[in-house]
Amino acid sequence: MISISRNCLFHYLATLSCSLSMMSYGINFSWTSPYLPILTSNTSIIPMTSEEGSWCAISPIPGCVIGALISANLADRIGRKHTILVLAPVVLACFVAIGYVRNYWWLLTLRMVIGIADGAAFALVPMYVGEIVEPQFRGFLASLSYLFYVAGGLVINIIGPAYSIFGSSMISAAIPAIHFLSFAFMPESPYYLVKANKCEQAEHSLRILRGNQDIRKTIEALKDAAKQEAQLGEKPVLGDIWRVPSNRKACFIFLIASLASRAAAKAPLISYTMAVFEEAGTNISTVNSTIAYCTVELVVAFITTCFIIDRFGKRFLVIVSSMGCVVTLAMMAVYFFLKYFDHAAVEYLGWFPLATLITYNVLFNIGLAFAQMCYLSELFPMNVKANALSLAEIWNCLSSAFCIKMFQMLTDWSGTLAVTFLVFAVWSLVLFVFIVKYVPETKGKSLEEIQVFLILSTVPTIVCIVGLIWASESPRYLLEASREVEALAVYQRLHRLNNSRTQYGLTELELPGRSAYRERMSPTRNIIKHGVNSFREAFQFVSCPANFRSTLLLASLHFLLGFLYTGLTTYTSAIMQDQRDHKYFSDKQYISNENYTGVVFNSTLENREYQNALFKNATFTHLLLNHVGFVNCTVIESEFIDVKASVSYFKDSSIIDSRFIDTDLTTHHFVNCSLINNTFLSVISDCTTNFDYNNHLEELHQETTEWSTIMAVALVVLGFGLECGKASRRRFMYVAMLVVGGSAIGILFMADYTKARIIDVSMRVWLTCAVNALTLVVVEGYPCHLRCTAHGMMRSLFHIASLCAIPIYNVLVQEPVMFSVILTVLLALYGAFISKEIQDNSKVLL
Repeated sequence: MISISRNCLFHYLATLSCSLSMMSYGINFSWTSPYLPILTSNTSIIPMTSEEGSWCAISPIPGCVIGALISANLADRIGRKHTILVLAPVVLACFVAIGYVRNYWWLLTLRMVIGIADGAAFALVPMYVGEIVEPQFRGFLASLSYLFYVAGGLVINIIGPAYSIFGSSMISAAIPAIHFLSFAFMPESPYYLVKANKCEQAEHSLRILRGNQDIRKTIEALKDAAKQEAQLGEKPVLGDIWRVPSNRKACFIFLIASLASRAAAKAPLISYTMAVFEEAGTNISTVNSTIAYCTVELVVAFITTCFIIDRFGKRFLVIVSSMGCVVTLAMMAVYFFLKYFDHAAVEYLGWFPLATLITYNVLFNIGLAFAQMCYLSELFPMNVKANALSLAEIWNCLSSAFCIKMFQMLTDWSGTLAVTFLVFAVWSLVLFVFIVKYVPETKGKSLEEIQVFLILSTVPTIVCIVGLIWASESPRYLLEASREVEALAVYQRLHRLNNSRTQYGLTELELPGRSAYRERMSPTRNIIKHGVNSFREAFQFVSCPANFRSTLLLASLHFLLGFLYTGLTTYTSAIMQDQRDHKYFSDKQYISNENYTGVVFNSTLENREYQNALFKNATFTHLLLNHVGFVNCTVIESEFIDVKASVSYFKDSSIIDSRFIDTDLTTHHFVNCSLINNTFLSVISDCTTNFDYNNHLEELHQETTEWSTIMAVALVVLGFGLECGKASRRRFMYVAMLVVGGSAIGILFMADYTKARIIDVSMRVWLTCAVNALTLVVVEGYPCHLRCTAHGMMRSLFHIASLCAIPIYNVLVQEPVMFSVILTVLLALYGAFISKEIQDNSKVLL
């Protein structure tokens, strides 16, 4: 627990009065939470649409960026204290004006002006606190600014529903007034005073802050730091943050802490708290849930700053907080997945979302909430701190806006919060690994000790750079640049410990197919000219008499593989579709021209299709529609109660005056139907219109998963065959093409869907292996400087063949399947013949 002694009393007083500005920051950003629904209603005193309301919500963010940019210059010119102090009257005047404003654009302008002050305060408050307090108190006091920010959000969410805009604005205006009156009597930063050559004032400021402590050593340390900065000779600029290795290290650490905080989805959850609770289906009102959420956050933030942060250290707490956020976000993702796919599974878990989000709030506030502010005030040296904190504020504004937008886009795209929470959980897990590896502990260290640590941590990188400067150039590069003597010297030096070989010749370094007329292109030439010349040189090389036959064989094989690779996708998909349709519809029962009036259906309906039927006053209750179709049917005044559908549909039908209650229509589709005066209550639906039922059986995500698996298996087979099995490239392609031809025949005559599917997957694996083996042949058979160009030329033939295959196979699949099989087998046999003729370059020294 933090104890307050007389010597450090002004540490707390200065920090508390300074952090009051952050409460205005929290009020301004949370202001739209209680008032945006009122402003967008018909009774609003400032009429605005939903679109205008969204711009009102984000209006402080541009102001924060502006404030961050001007704060650095002001802090170095007039001081930290006076810059923070001058912001208070601006915020007070804007809050008062908001109470009287009746114009939309004036409201946006005033909120943006407050955002300017907020952006400056966010950059300056951590700087001021970090420079006035002693190391043992810095963690606690630096995190108080976040505590006041949370308190501001809680205040506006409490007074907002109870008071009008005028009343809440007057209450909010009292906060900057108190801030101005209290902070005016606080001392200036001694760091700034020493930097401005005001040593006497710096001593006076230190005596106020440190009480009876001996300040001579501190003054000397500050003077030494000022002298070192003066020796630089130039005023620090933004580039110093990137040019100095220790500053780059500090930026890297801050980015990790900041990204971890953003990945925990705190900013989106502040903006969408009510929406999340409504989607989760808790029994507590959204207003009470929001107040409870903010209250827990404030209490936990207070307990953390007073009892935890300086006892356990920041690094440990950030690690625990990050891992806790990963777990709780994943738990919320699981909950919404269950709710989306099986609503009954979460029927009795209404308490779970609120409990999980409160747990998340606790875990976030013990570490990630204050991590970036603490590291901002401690990591950067005095000469670049103002610029660093300004850039940090800009980064925080932009990253927060990005996360909020990503949260909304993921939810709209997926239709469920499950995917959104899962993405943020995975992102947090990645940042957790970086935190464990790179974020240091700064507890109990002075600012000078932290700078020494950052400088020493960059030594290994500097050593590596120096080592690379003195390292030898690649002998392959030197040879291609016609620097044979240097290449031979480097090659001999690299192998000087090989006693069995003492003589080396330039012929050992000669590349296959090296031509006397070739000269390496200069890297200083124009990029376009260099590309054209490289293409010309590669074309001359591949078309010369010595290489023409090999080039023609490789080009033919690329064209053939591209044709098969794309064509077989269409061909096998058609075969698999026919077999699936046969599996689903072979036993289907067709019922035509029936009249069902007053009939109750309460048992599972499966594999049947109603044609030209009339359902009047019919009731479908507590049943499953499994592969059931309604074609040219009329449904009048009927009820569907607690019905679940599995690949069922209405087609060319009319549904009139009917009710769908507690019905899951996720896989039920309405195709060219007329829906008139129907009622849908508690319906789970992802229905589509004008839907082709046959295409529904081949989902896009299934194809993606399938091809990803095939590629992984193919790479394993290829690696094992070429490296472990020591198989040559041409033999591997020969076997692959024979397997493809045999598989095409097997799929045609295999009536069982499962076995046909296995053959199809194996064929695609071997075809993928053949494509990758052919790529190796091209890479190994051409000189280094021509490989990319030659490979690009070959791959262009591959893709041209793919475009040709699509219309040809689409025509063939409309005919008897035998035509597709014959074409595939002939092409596969021709590919096997060509693969035997190409040169295997796997044993050539490159």
